[in-house]
Amino acid sequence: MSRGESIPVYGDGTTRRDYTFVDDIMAGLSAAIDYRESLYEVINLGESRTVELRELIALLEKELACRASIDWQAAQPGDVPQTFADITKARRLLHYDPQTGIETGIKRFVEWFRARQDEQKAADADAPSGRRPVVMSEVIRKLNLGCGDFGKKASLMLMAAHNSNRMSYTI
Repeated sequence: MSRGESIPVYGDGTTRRDYTFVDDIMAGLSAAIDYRESLYEVINLGESRTVELRELIALLEKELACRASIDWQAAQPGDVPQTFADITKARRLLHYDPQTGIETGIKRFVEWFRARQDEQKAADADAPSGRRPVVMSEVIRKLNLGCGDFGKKASLMLMAAHNSNRMSYTI
């Protein structure tokens, strides 16, 4: 969208999804890691507020200051009109309380995206032909924030895999 490329939209754009900002998910994961009341629980994390796809696109257009070129496609078989997380159990057991609304989340995402464009362009220039490396710095930073030992272990594994000459990442 930011490069002027068309984006596929399946159906009429009225599907509704529960978009959750990464910081809220990280807070929920951190609380789940620290949870000690039982050995096993199935807990949904999400925002629990649905947003229509057309609204999501409009928010991105506003923050990116560009108009989306939409490639309208037929609805995908089996796609459901609405999905969202029931976070009742997460609120009760983990005191999970997502703080970032969709408007703020999109604004923060676009800020993050723009800040990384130059970093990605430099990485792309150094990449072998046909491959686009993943910029891992933000993923690793997020894992290190508030995730205790799990985050540190996961970020070390990501750094090791990312720095290995035997591994390549494509998007």
